[in-house]
Amino acid sequence: MKLLITAITAAILPLTGLRAGQYFYQTDFDGPLNQIGQPPTTDFGNSNQPAFLGGTPVIVASFDQITNQALLLHGSATDYQFDSMGFFLSRGASNYFIDFDFETHNLSTSALQFAVAFPSAQIRLQGSGTLQFSSLYSQTYQIGWKDDHLHHLHLELNKTDATWSFQLDSAPPLTGTYDPSGDEFQVDFVLLGDFPGDPTVQVAIDNLRIGTTNDLFPLDTLHWFSINDGSQPRCRLVYDGRGAFYGTTQMVGPNYTNNYQTFGTVFKANTNGGIDWVFPFYGTNGSTPLAGVTLGTDGDLYGTTSQGGDYGNGTAFKITTNGALVWSVSLTGSNGLQPTRELVEARGVFYGTMQTGGDYGMGTLFSLTPDGNIATLHAFTGGTDGGQPLCRMLQAKDGDLYGTTFTGGSAPTGAGTVFRFKRNGKLTTLASFDGTNGLSPRAGLIEVGDGSFYGTTPGGGTFDSGTVFKVAKNGRLTVLHSFGGWEDGAGPAAELVRAKDGNLYGTTISGGLHNIFSEYGTLFRISLNGDFKLLTWFHGGDGSFPESAMVSGPGDKLYGTTIGGYFSPGNIYYISAGRPCLIITSPAQNAWLRSPTVQISGRTKADPPITNVLYQLNGGLWRQASTTDNWATWTATATLKPGTNTISAYAINQTGMLSRTNTVTCSFLARTF
Repeated sequence: MKLLITAITAAILPLTGLRAGQYFYQTDFDGPLNQIGQPPTTDFGNSNQPAFLGGTPVIVASFDQITNQALLLHGSATDYQFDSMGFFLSRGASNYFIDFDFETHNLSTSALQFAVAFPSAQIRLQGSGTLQFSSLYSQTYQIGWKDDHLHHLHLELNKTDATWSFQLDSAPPLTGTYDPSGDEFQVDFVLLGDFPGDPTVQVAIDNLRIGTTNDLFPLDTLHWFSINDGSQPRCRLVYDGRGAFYGTTQMVGPNYTNNYQTFGTVFKANTNGGIDWVFPFYGTNGSTPLAGVTLGTDGDLYGTTSQGGDYGNGTAFKITTNGALVWSVSLTGSNGLQPTRELVEARGVFYGTMQTGGDYGMGTLFSLTPDGNIATLHAFTGGTDGGQPLCRMLQAKDGDLYGTTFTGGSAPTGAGTVFRFKRNGKLTTLASFDGTNGLSPRAGLIEVGDGSFYGTTPGGGTFDSGTVFKVAKNGRLTVLHSFGGWEDGAGPAAELVRAKDGNLYGTTISGGLHNIFSEYGTLFRISLNGDFKLLTWFHGGDGSFPESAMVSGPGDKLYGTTIGGYFSPGNIYYISAGRPCLIITSPAQNAWLRSPTVQISGRTKADPPITNVLYQLNGGLWRQASTTDNWATWTATATLKPGTNTISAYAINQTGMLSRTNTVTCSFLARTF
């Protein structure tokens, strides 16, 4: 059940000519209605998308805030009008808020209402200054606001203790309790009117902020997949360093809706989110790629499919970065079946694993040359050497290859291994999983400067929901974190990635507190000594079920793929790693101000903590703002010049990383409403 918040403004609004995806943006109350597509860009992710008229939701992530908006309701029509703006607030947060200013001019008391409704109750602010809270026991409060005055309204819903708090201007807050059932908040701004037309009536809602106060990182989406792009990308992306990502999708592709049988794609995506080209698989050249592609030193892309080809067992292929197939080689079964992870290039040759097939039916370790020759280097037996490898191989600094197997090993449970494959062709088992230290790894390893390897298992550990582990070259295995399932995630199936801040980042394919029925996975950070931090829960609006490893890309960001989501069958998402975010919350973008003295304020996301926030007025000296905490609320005071003013600010964290510079413009004009 969803917990619904509906903010209703009853006034007269002409909607002629409006298109879906527009805000009503107005800062000069005497001017015409301005319509813009979206608010100023900030580093807070999904909030910076236009809302949609007609109730279509926009995802608002934690501490994403729809900011600096002004809704101008200008009375001129006599007919009934209705439309809405809708937003979802999810991620299992516990504290939600709505915060805005409003101002009215020549408004009759019957022509304006603000209402917040949820399953068990409704809070309604009427033009007469009456606040009504309706539930099993209705309550009415007289708060007495006046027309032609600027007012500030703040409402919070605390899901943890099931309380609400309402404050108008500087009056003492009003509080109450409600039924907190439901897993998600939906915010709708509904505009309607059925009143006599009066062209002098004006109602403005300004500085609108909607968000949560949970300490979670927002995700953003680079691209949502469609049928023509392909469906369900299970791949680890590869970034070429020049603005392009390459990857694969498991299903469908171009012309699928025109009765062509397509079975997955290779794609090129650019950093603006567009798809430059798509190469489709038709079965004979391969089908159902589960692994991504590898960018070879020769500049071409190499990969595998899990099905298709001459024998239906899958293929290996080479494709140019322009999307032209060079060759496709069919797998026979004797050299392995069902490759599921990306290849790795070492000394001009590509290496990979296959889950099944080979001499013992337990998978193989194979090599692939740039001209398409496949050779089996080791056939797994399912015994002490392990079986059913699902990993991407790692070439370590010593030149040897390292990986994991899903089953086998020396432990009685046969829960998988960590192995080493030497240049002379000898495979050695370094460690075996027994359930307590992890179960059945599906991902490969990464190597860090201390000479150890780090990886994940989707099962086992203290709560049988998976682990993050560390293994030394002597085989000593240490569990760094055991996943608990519902809150921090369950079933990590992807490799870890080390970001510029020195920490490891990863995902789980399920778990997370989106809600009890929809556990869409999590994204986490862990230090080399095991300090664990949950960064966010996937909630469908930013993708769901991430199976593949993230990669470092432009802008100090990590990029990954999911196989699902509310809007399409998978996406490419990204998250900032270690770089602080900053937003200017006041003054509003393009605001008209009545006083030359203005308070500059905002928030930063800083983890590691910030050391400074610097601001600048009209290109002058950079000055230090006052900050309060790691999610720093920062403030400063500036004196504006007559006319247009530009205010800029940026943050610095403990590692010396800088946020983007956020800029707003405002105008000082000595006049009244």
